[in-house]
Amino acid sequence: MGEALTFVSSHFIALWTETLLYGSYTALYAICMHVLLDRRRHRFAENTPMITMASGLFLLGTAHVIVNFARGIQAFTVVENTPREVYSAFGTPISVAKQSIYTSTVILSDSLLIFRCYTVWGQNWKVILVPVVLLVLGGTTGFVTVYQFTVVEPGNEDGVYTGSLKSWATAAYGFSLAANVLVTSLIAWRIWRHTRRVRAIVEGVEKARYDRALAMVIESGAIYSLSLTIMLIMYTLNTHGQRIVYDALSQIAGIMPTLIIVRIGLGVNAHNTAEDTSHTLRFAHSTTTTTTLHSPAVQSARSGTTQTNDDATIAYDDPQASNISLHPPLKASHSTCRSLIKRSDAGSGSGDSSYA
Repeated sequence: MGEALTFVSSHFIALWTETLLYGSYTALYAICMHVLLDRRRHRFAENTPMITMASGLFLLGTAHVIVNFARGIQAFTVVENTPREVYSAFGTPISVAKQSIYTSTVILSDSLLIFRCYTVWGQNWKVILVPVVLLVLGGTTGFVTVYQFTVVEPGNEDGVYTGSLKSWATAAYGFSLAANVLVTSLIAWRIWRHTRRVRAIVEGVEKARYDRALAMVIESGAIYSLSLTIMLIMYTLNTHGQRIVYDALSQIAGIMPTLIIVRIGLGVNAHNTAEDTSHTLRFAHSTTTTTTLHSPAVQSARSGTTQTNDDATIAYDDPQASNISLHPPLKASHSTCRSLIKRSDAGSGSGDSSYA
């Protein structure tokens, strides 16, 4: 291993990096709660699962940074211990707690992404079957890895790169990466399919908005997957720098799902610009008269009702109800839109067109 970054300095830089990310995460979480609890946008009960998971991720991120601080205090302020002795004691309770918190964070973060995919695909459990298997395998190998840390000889700073510990850790990172790449691809594919349908009905700014929605999902999923890839490569190469990415991932794993929730709730596009007020990316249950490009069969022709989802939907204000002129205008009337989308759904063999 190279000596440019030492064993102790990698832990110090990792603590500093995680602290910066945690500060950003705290602000993002506050915004997320404001969005989810805003009664003007949607009902509280419908967002309880998202509130619970977002809060769980934030609590785990907080616990991880606290444990990291506690180890830093032990390493740099307790006279009878040297930093190397503290950080190379992988089997101590505080070290095991740190590994357990990270593993739990990854499981919850991946679960939230899979739940989002499940919603986007119209609650089709077959779509998420493989991701769920990868989630279970990743969680199992992750906690086996935590146990493997307890048997590393104290003082052996390279013990994490050898033996069964490295095999289990590599497997855990690999399963998590595979699950994230697969689920992000499924969500992107689903939105892309509906983008093609909508382009036949909506032009101009609406087309751009769908493109940005697709970019949002890809960007958000790619950040965590890319970080995990870097982490896996650096760990495989036995470099001390992997600890910096490892601690950062404990915050990134919570930041990315929370960011998706905030961006959808606030109607912000992939380039951080607000949408026009007459065309808003909203959570379900808009208070205005809407034509929702959403199914099961977008509008139910038999009951004359509009069905929505707990996840986000694209809603268009009714110009006849609000006297708002849409620029550019829709290419077809609302009734025609219903007919076209139903016909599209029937032709594709899909009974649901929900997406986030």
